[in-house]
Amino acid sequence: MKKFIELTETQFNNITKVQCVKINSNTIKTKLNTLLEHHEVFLFYIWLTANIAREEWNDESTNFSLREQYYSKGFLVCTFSLKVLANMFKMDRTDILNNIKKMEKLGWIKIEQIKSNDNFKLQNVYILGEWKIVVVNGKKEYIEILYFNN
Repeated sequence: MKKFIELTETQFNNITKVQCVKINSNTIKTKLNTLLEHHEVFLFYIWLTANIAREEWNDESTNFSLREQYYSKGFLVCTFSLKVLANMFKMDRTDILNNIKKMEKLGWIKIEQIKSNDNFKLQNVYILGEWKIVVVNGKKEYIEILYFNN
């Protein structure tokens, strides 16, 4: 579990403007050219953020230990096989891999590999950001910070 961080109310408000799955409007304005150039991966990225494994993720029923290996360490992640992503987005696997590489190059995601709980299957884990517990005026607050907003 991550350590608590002391923040002033102003610092907390600045962070929460760019937290959670919300995409900061200032980020969109400053990255508009990048988004237009890479519009085909933006929807893919948004879909990944909608599938982040959080506290309710069940490591056993899903066969991947995302909560134990990532969420409990402060990371916001999701995982899908390339086959599932290709079917979902009606693309071939090469296009899916190219989109994933673009998102990584843009700094929107980081990629690691994870073995299934039975050590039979290996697939990508997409790290989309981090979560933290911060203390604001003596009150603990949960925040999420996506790499996209940096």
